Amino acid sequence: AETAAPELEGPNQKEWLDRCYVERANFRTAIEWAIESQQAESGFRIVVATYRAIEVRGGLEEANEVVERLRKLPFQDIDPARIAKFLVAASRIAWAADRHEKTKELLEEAQAIYCGIADETGIAMCEMLCGFLDRGDGDTDAAEAHFNRGLEVARRLDIRPIIAAGCLSGLGSVALDRGDPAKGRTLKEES
Repeated sequence: AETAAPELEGPNQKEWLDRCYVERANFRTAIEWAIESQQAESGFRIVVATYRAIEVRGGLEEANEVVERLRKLPFQDIDPARIAKFLVAASRIAWAADRHEKTKELLEEAQAIYCGIADETGIAMCEMLCGFLDRGDGDTDAAEAHFNRGLEVARRLDIRPIIAAGCLSGLGSVALDRGDPAKGRTLKEES
């Protein structure tokens, strides 16, 4: 699963999505083992590695149930960064299943952890995702604030180009929502 994770958003995405689909029974078995043996970290790692395949290929209800079962396990000895990554992955699964309140809850929890460990990349990712969530809920002011904060961190640290691109695209959408197609186009092109 962890070998596939970086490939699920790259140029070989279809091939790796197909591989994950073929391996889904093995992933289920591994997660069931993690839950039954109280090994939250192993389950977290599988969810983080496979959330993109779940977003694209389905199994959202089952995945949301797995996330809730994993969250009930003891995990205080797990590295906070791993917990935050799990929460972000879980939020993406919840979002794909149109569970917006759960998505917001998971992202806020992840962002609090990222703030606590001063992980600015994680903070910027959460800002971007919260921006898209707020925009989807029609709150363009909150969305704009999230996108601007995420973009500021991404540019200042020169981190993961996808975060800056996502924030710029989101700001372009906000501009379009507000009836400013020139600004929207400029921001979308920059993204």
